[in-house]
Amino acid sequence: MKQVPFIYEVNCFYYDIEDFEVKGKTVTAELIFEIEHFHCVYYKGVYTLIHTPSGYPIKDYHSKEILQVIATYFLEVMDWSLPKAPALVLECENLKIFLGEVVGAALDGQKPPVLKEKLNYQIIFLNYPEIRSRWGEFEQAWEHLNNLEGLENIKQQVKQLIQQLRGQLINTGKVKNVTQSMHMLFTGPPGTGKTEVARIISKIFYSLGIIEQDEVHEHDPSTLVSSNIGRTEEQTRQAMDKARGGVFFVDEAYALFREGKDFGKEAIDVMVKYMEDYRDDIVVILAGYTSDMEYFLTNANPGLRSRIRFTFTFQNYTPEQLGNIVVRILLSNHYNIDKNVPIALQKAMVHMAEQGAVYGNARAARSLAEDIIDQLNIRIGKEFGKVDTLLIVAEDVNNATGANFHPNEQEGMKGIQEKALKDIHSLIGLKEIKEQVEELIKYVEVEKLHFEHGLSLEKPRLHMTFEGPPGTGKTTVARILGEFFRSSGLLSTGQFIEANRSDFVAEYQGQTAKKTQGIFNKAKGGILFIDEAYSLYRGYRDTFGLEAVDIIISEMENMREDLVVILAGYTEDMNHLMKANAGFESRISRRFNFSDYSKEDIINMVKLLLKKNNLYFSSAKDDIIEELFSEVSTFSGNGRWASNFVGEVQKAQFSRISDESKNTTVNKEMLTKIIASDLKKAFRNIQLSHTSIRTD
Repeated sequence: MKQVPFIYEVNCFYYDIEDFEVKGKTVTAELIFEIEHFHCVYYKGVYTLIHTPSGYPIKDYHSKEILQVIATYFLEVMDWSLPKAPALVLECENLKIFLGEVVGAALDGQKPPVLKEKLNYQIIFLNYPEIRSRWGEFEQAWEHLNNLEGLENIKQQVKQLIQQLRGQLINTGKVKNVTQSMHMLFTGPPGTGKTEVARIISKIFYSLGIIEQDEVHEHDPSTLVSSNIGRTEEQTRQAMDKARGGVFFVDEAYALFREGKDFGKEAIDVMVKYMEDYRDDIVVILAGYTSDMEYFLTNANPGLRSRIRFTFTFQNYTPEQLGNIVVRILLSNHYNIDKNVPIALQKAMVHMAEQGAVYGNARAARSLAEDIIDQLNIRIGKEFGKVDTLLIVAEDVNNATGANFHPNEQEGMKGIQEKALKDIHSLIGLKEIKEQVEELIKYVEVEKLHFEHGLSLEKPRLHMTFEGPPGTGKTTVARILGEFFRSSGLLSTGQFIEANRSDFVAEYQGQTAKKTQGIFNKAKGGILFIDEAYSLYRGYRDTFGLEAVDIIISEMENMREDLVVILAGYTEDMNHLMKANAGFESRISRRFNFSDYSKEDIINMVKLLLKKNNLYFSSAKDDIIEELFSEVSTFSGNGRWASNFVGEVQKAQFSRISDESKNTTVNKEMLTKIIASDLKKAFRNIQLSHTSIRTD
């Protein structure tokens, strides 16, 4: 770019052989073409590209076509509507270099270079004076985010959120402002980076002007709930008032809602009100275990879920990622790392995971780092004067891990194994499936011993199919197996990823491979449950589906030591899928057949669901479920039918209580009682709204 004086008065330019001022003198020029925010003029044999809002000459060249290409590329990079846009470019060295590369590409007839992600964000700050001074805070948060170990899905979500906020900035003043909340839900195991990511988001929101202060006010239920009557509401209000303008982070938020603890409910009600009334002045982030937070959102307060705008799901770290975290912890404490340490650490983490002695979170990594430092100190004590006192070597890693895990960790894993078996046996019906699962567990335990004693060269392949109609417990059994395989050391995380055709097969050429590979990378270490797997391939014309199937089969082999793929669907359809590619047969070790639930199973399921929803028969004579179902031969949908029926019972009860409340005061006991008429109405509604009941 030329270092020439700016000319801000566009009106001093006259085109079509008129006068305009450049470098202090009046010249005659001809307007050749105009494109948004740019004019190309011809003067003394040279074409000049001029930024019209400022009058600044951008580029001279002998070809108007080249200047048009350059102008088009420039418009894709930043907002040139600002009169000071050229000055902003001159202030940003990285942007000057990039635009120079754009010009070079245009002159060479090449495609323009891709704008680097960080520079793309810096341009946001250049374009908006009100946040320009906060670029440093954003850059710091950006670097922190990208340097986090693992958490690729979280990084992608945060980046997508930044782009969304950028879009809002661009449209500021062009559309009617709608105040939207930025409240979030962080779900996942402890020690997986939730608090750290909350701090990063706080800094990003502050830099972009979403909140007024870069401060995360961290709480857990104990800091909000008081043991004194009437104090919880006041205590929570004070905490949230203090957090206004910033981020209010509540870890283990689900603990606010516990049966019989009304004080926690007071805190929740205050939070929900603040989340609505001050949605433009506070960002609330609620964090906790996935299942607990789901129960919390469903039951704690009817308005809570609707106020959560973004959900971030955190996964356990893989053994490799945990090893990297250990190295980072050691380096941050000013220890030096011998070149053989990362290799020894990687082997140790994988071995510990196989033995079921490590959980996939950063707390395990910190604990291991402390053990390694202890081993270094022991070695220094034995060999003082002979060793580098700051150098961690492979010996320290091996001594800290070895085969001697902490007893409480081993006991914890045994408890998970026992829980998996207990969970399987607690399921209603599924007699044959339970027997098959028990046999599988026994096989896994013995085969694992073979592998550990060198009698087998690889861990057992555990890919399988779950075949049968919907609603027969396939997903539930798959989740339980994931936990068991993790506790047995066969899977590093035991996470459960559910997917279907749309997660693998794209609409455009070249995208299917990327989507399919992404799902496998996300599922590594756990269970990949592919529902309606038969829909992956729809015949010889389905080239994208066939491409997905080929990659799935390949990755089932490549990742077999730390991934279990479960293909689910109707038996006949699954048979067709097996024939679509012979590779499936050789990779599937077991096929489980789930049958329709019996009438007795459905009745027991309904009664269990009623109990879970705190619904009880007003008297023994009101239990007419068996009478209602006596003539029903088929419950299509199985467990889902039972769930739908209980939902109808609740609706019927709500309607009845609403009518009764006009003449009497509703108490807690009335809210938990159901009567025969509720069941009859629910059954009648199910019959009317579904073709899912067949009577003999």
